[in-house]
Amino acid sequence: MMFLAAVTLPGTAIWGIVGAWFLLVVSEAASWLVFYRGVVRGAVNPHPVPEYRDHPLPEGEGSEDSLFAEAEIPAGLVQQMTRVRAEGCESIHALVQVEFAPGELLSVAHLAFCPPLEATPKLTAHAMDADDAEVKITQAETFGARIEVRLEKVTTEARSVVLEVIGEAAVTDGSL
Repeated sequence: MMFLAAVTLPGTAIWGIVGAWFLLVVSEAASWLVFYRGVVRGAVNPHPVPEYRDHPLPEGEGSEDSLFAEAEIPAGLVQQMTRVRAEGCESIHALVQVEFAPGELLSVAHLAFCPPLEATPKLTAHAMDADDAEVKITQAETFGARIEVRLEKVTTEARSVVLEVIGEAAVTDGSL
């Protein structure tokens, strides 16, 4: 703006001054409009997250409530995530391994969403291979989730627990 004010001198062609100021005003208006729409969309989301739908679960001999019940969990699995877009939402299915050192009761897992989701997801999680583990999603954002796992009693040796995370987030039709 200061550059244009300095260039607007007597003797400068009027069409040049009008064109330069027009470009400045239009570019500023466009950038503020994009910012304003983002703030409004964040405050009042025109695409609310749909309620969690019951997904058809495969019937296997292992875990009855696991989407991955028929698939064998690979040795050394740290994290496996699948994201699918359909019907105005993005479904998230993930397996996450959480490690416990001897003497620990609490362990935390972080699940990253890259690229970030368009809306904050609704997530549920449970332990697949531990009946004595309480799983709690403490934070869910468009860029990731924080999941806490608490054991009923202190372990005397190192231990790992595999979690299954299921959820959905809304998507817009014109997403990039």
